[in-house]
Amino acid sequence: MARAGAPIGNENVFQGKLVRQAILNALGTKSRAGALAALNNIMATVAQKALDGDLKSAKFLADRLDGKAAQSVELSTPNGLQIVASTRPSLTRAEWLSLHAIDTN
Repeated sequence: MARAGAPIGNENVFQGKLVRQAILNALGTKSRAGALAALNNIMATVAQKALDGDLKSAKFLADRLDGKAAQSVELSTPNGLQIVASTRPSLTRAEWLSLHAIDTN
């Protein structure tokens, strides 16, 4: 009978724990509650930047609120032709604000 789970020797779980610990260290906490408080502060800053008109912050929040973050791939050929493929169309600031029913008046 086949063994369920990752193959023997797979260290992905270990690497995930290392990344998690590094993030907690960067946030200055060791607890889940402390990490949540730190992330809440970060998101409050991002939200304020979006409200102040920073389009990158607004796009970041929209991507998180609307589901999986938009992903794109950029390719260039030896003769300089560039190809960009995106899974979500870009919105202008006015379109995003309208879509999310935010009145700017």
